[in-house]
Amino acid sequence: MASSLSARGASWNPLSCAHTALPPNLLIIAKIMTLFCLPRPSAWPAPYLPFVSIFDSIPNPMAFRQGMLFVVAIAGLALCCNRFVRSASFVLGGALLLTILSNRPFFANNWFLCATVLLLIGLYAAPGGLWLVRLQIVVMYLGAGVDKLLEPAWRSGQFFQFFAVSVPLPFYSGATRLIPAHTLAVLMSWFTIITELLLSVAFLFRGWWKYAIRGSLAFHFALTALTRESFGTFAFAVPACMLAFVEWPTRPVLILYDPDYAFCRRVRLWLTRFDFDRILDWQPCPPAASHAPATDTRREWFSLHSDQGLWTGYAGIRQAILYFPVTYLLIAAGLSVTLKWVSHSSTPGLAWLVFVLAVLPLAAPNQLGNMLCYRLVRPRD
Repeated sequence: MASSLSARGASWNPLSCAHTALPPNLLIIAKIMTLFCLPRPSAWPAPYLPFVSIFDSIPNPMAFRQGMLFVVAIAGLALCCNRFVRSASFVLGGALLLTILSNRPFFANNWFLCATVLLLIGLYAAPGGLWLVRLQIVVMYLGAGVDKLLEPAWRSGQFFQFFAVSVPLPFYSGATRLIPAHTLAVLMSWFTIITELLLSVAFLFRGWWKYAIRGSLAFHFALTALTRESFGTFAFAVPACMLAFVEWPTRPVLILYDPDYAFCRRVRLWLTRFDFDRILDWQPCPPAASHAPATDTRREWFSLHSDQGLWTGYAGIRQAILYFPVTYLLIAAGLSVTLKWVSHSSTPGLAWLVFVLAVLPLAAPNQLGNMLCYRLVRPRD
């Protein structure tokens, strides 16, 4: 087993993100944005009413559009196949930014966020390169919070009331039976403002990242689920950017497991199938660790050791899964399917229930996870 994850060449497998010029977490962000956040080819616009007058001199706007699509396709393919990942990310971000500058009606905050994040990922250079993306998230939340704070319609709740009427919100109409509509709108408006300002501060301090990530994910999930709106690509882009605040291992992580347990052998078999980056280094537990009673759920039958910490039992299994790029790509794909289901279904609650149940194992309490491991599969042969 190599001592570093950059010790060998990058794989062509799109589900692999190791051994490239980018840290795996940044490459996962870039792939999610490429696959789920960029405009569809049919929706990619030609120059029209540009921000910069130079685009008015383009003789054939449709040819310009076709050229952009060709460049994006080549760069996207290179990025997904782990070739020239920094250059590909920069080209994708640059193409999207040029499209925004050449078409004023196309401008939206979510497109601008995707463009800047891809550009900053392309500019990555160690050490400190991760802070480019991190500060972009800080600026995003700070700008969003300050913009709403300075807007009288937000402070008074008028904007939220108008939004709740123009986009029918079932939870809002139900809540107004208990709380006056104006009061509820003011509460929701100020909750949004305060949350965004607090997140902008929390992401500046490493010790608060764990809470800021959870708060951001909960905030955006609640917005998406309650309003049935993805707000452009924010539902994908912002959660993906949370990976920039995750400390990713730079070398294989050690897993100690008890081969006497059939369950541990099954876990190793399944995790190895999805470990495309070969990030897990499997080693049997020392013999002395195999004498705990089969009913002792505190027993360290599985432990994961990395530079970021030690996880045992169910927490170790979950942490191993969270080190797989395929985990985040599958979550993004599941969210995409869920949003399409919600937009074409009369039972959106069922769609969100299926999605939540699918990702619930990644958020289950450790004690409950350990109990399920022992209940569902008999530990010993």
